[in-house]
Amino acid sequence: MANSMTNQYLDNNKQYAAGQALHKAAYPGKQPIQPSKRVAVVACMDARLDVEDLLGLQTGDAHIIRNAGGVVSDDAIRCLIISHHLLNTNEIILIHHTRCGMLAFSDDLLKAGLKATRQRKSCWARRRAARSRAARNVRPRHPHSTLSAANSSRSTRRATRNR
Repeated sequence: MANSMTNQYLDNNKQYAAGQALHKAAYPGKQPIQPSKRVAVVACMDARLDVEDLLGLQTGDAHIIRNAGGVVSDDAIRCLIISHHLLNTNEIILIHHTRCGMLAFSDDLLKAGLKATRQRKSCWARRRAARSRAARNVRPRHPHSTLSAANSSRSTRRATRNR
């Protein structure tokens, strides 16, 4: 592509890697719905990854699609189709990074962890339901029996004096 912005973003990334911040974090004012640089970025959702600074983007320059691992999933593809066909982007940049947490586990390990969590939650749900049932079985207090301990002892003293 003759006017590809990717090379500029790679140069910006070299500056970022050298410690130079490129993103200006300020309110940009009114922006059009279409990204001004006509680029879409798919990146990992890792909070340590500052996509705007990494590429030297400003607010409104690009669509940034983030998910766990920067995976081009069905949902990411849907976003890219909307970005390209409806909002006129013409470049896609895919960003992965070192020490990505998604490399630490497999889908099977994630499913096993979710199953264990669901079982723990169901245990708590059973306990909560039992407490709720026990609370409903307690006899309701008389509306006038909301006396404090001090008032209760006074009324007991009065009752014994009147005998």
